[in-house]
Amino acid sequence: MMLAVVFAGSIFLAIWTSMNSLYDEQKIKIRLKHVTQKSGPESRNPADSAADQSKSFLEKKSKDKLPSAISFVIPIFIAFAVAYVWSLSDNSTFFYKALLLISVFLLFRQVHQLRKKIIFRQLIEEALPMAIDLLLVCVEAGMSMNSAIVRVANEIKGSPLSDELSLTYHELNAGLPFENALRNLGSRTGVADLQGVTSAIIQGDKLGISLGETLRSQARAIRETIRMRTREKVFKIPIKMIPPLVLFIMPAIFTVLAGPAMLQVLNAFSSQ
Repeated sequence: MMLAVVFAGSIFLAIWTSMNSLYDEQKIKIRLKHVTQKSGPESRNPADSAADQSKSFLEKKSKDKLPSAISFVIPIFIAFAVAYVWSLSDNSTFFYKALLLISVFLLFRQVHQLRKKIIFRQLIEEALPMAIDLLLVCVEAGMSMNSAIVRVANEIKGSPLSDELSLTYHELNAGLPFENALRNLGSRTGVADLQGVTSAIIQGDKLGISLGETLRSQARAIRETIRMRTREKVFKIPIKMIPPLVLFIMPAIFTVLAGPAMLQVLNAFSSQ
């Protein structure tokens, strides 16, 4: 019964994740089709070479992704192969071993994807304050938003935020409106702080507020948020220390302090 529940839960999680991935990929394909569509014969001049390079980059980016169906089917085939070899070795039931291995493989896949997503968002949150400061310096130095974005992306190489900013630069360079490109950046990463920054930039652009002032206020807000999160983590440390203290440290202390006395008491009762 427990195996059936685990198997059904893992299958549901895998199908749900795969459907979400397929939905995201479909949205990306629609977006890229809108970005990379040709504007007409007048676009075939040398001045549009940078835009053509960005369009080819976006098209290649959409084709490099492994389909979710393949990443879902491969673990099942591996599980069936291992279960078949396992059943031949000890002449046991193939079906239950296949169910067990498929459940383990699919659960491991979900945990691995969740872990990658968490690490991805943490790295973006860590690099975001510095990226906003660099973007502010570039904008106040007189650079355009496109040039500032690609300059910041080059300065923070190695961070996932660098790749996301490069993708945003290519979307802008290919002709996507400024508001849509920033909204895509926020929705693509799923980081709440970055979504707040992009929304503030878009709103400030609509209201005519200086981009430098918007970036400066957002940098202050993000640093204050980081301070609050750090204080929250510090305040949670004593509570998190209680389980290891009770389970590991206190028994050892009680054993050292009360052990000799308990032995003497036991020896006294046994001598009587």
